[in-house]
Amino acid sequence: MPVTYEFTGPNPWDKATWDPRAQIEFMRATRADSAYRGDKHAQDRINQRIAQSDTKGIPPKVEKKVPFQVIIEKRFYPATSDIGEAVTLGFGETGPMHAGNQYPLAISSQVVTFPSATTPSQSACVVPATGHATVTLEDAHGNIICIVEFAPLMFTGTFDWTSPATTYPAGTILYVVADGDPTLSGVTLAFVGTAGNAP
Repeated sequence: MPVTYEFTGPNPWDKATWDPRAQIEFMRATRADSAYRGDKHAQDRINQRIAQSDTKGIPPKVEKKVPFQVIIEKRFYPATSDIGEAVTLGFGETGPMHAGNQYPLAISSQVVTFPSATTPSQSACVVPATGHATVTLEDAHGNIICIVEFAPLMFTGTFDWTSPATTYPAGTILYVVADGDPTLSGVTLAFVGTAGNAP
C-alpha cells in the first residue's frame, strides 16, 4: 500500500507556480531531512509531489513569447578549419527535448574526426533533470557516437565517446536524440572534433 504524505504550500511543479529553483530546494530539503535520509521514502515523497502536480513534472509551454527569443532550435554551423584544427557542431534547444525525437545537426562541409584530441566538448542545460537523463549523438543508421549523461540536478553533462576516434566525410548527417527524465530543458551541446583530410 503506497505511503501518503501531507504537503503544505504551493506545488512548484504546478503550471501556475512552476519554479525550478523551488523544485531543487524541495528535493534537497527532502533528501537532507533526517526523517527520510538513507531511506527510499525521500524519493517516494518527491515522486508523489511531482505526481500530484497538474504538469506531472513536464515543463509547461511558454505561452507568451519573450522578445528576441523566437528561435526554438539553434544549430551552430561550423566554420572551415585547417587540417588538425578544432571543428564544432553545436546544438541548442530552448525547451524540453522529447524522448526519441531525432534533432539533426548542421552538416559539416569538411571531414571531421570525433572526438577532438585537444579541445573538450561542452554541455549545459537551463533546467536540470530530476532523475538521470541522456542525450546521444548518432549517425543516420542509429549508431551511437557519443553519450552525454546529465546526472540529477546537474547543469552540465559528461561525455562518453564510444570510440577513441571516428572520422566522418563532409556532408554526413548526424542527429541528437534525447532519452530519460523529461524535466531536462534548455540543453546546449558543443560536439568538438578535428578537421582532417578526405578519407
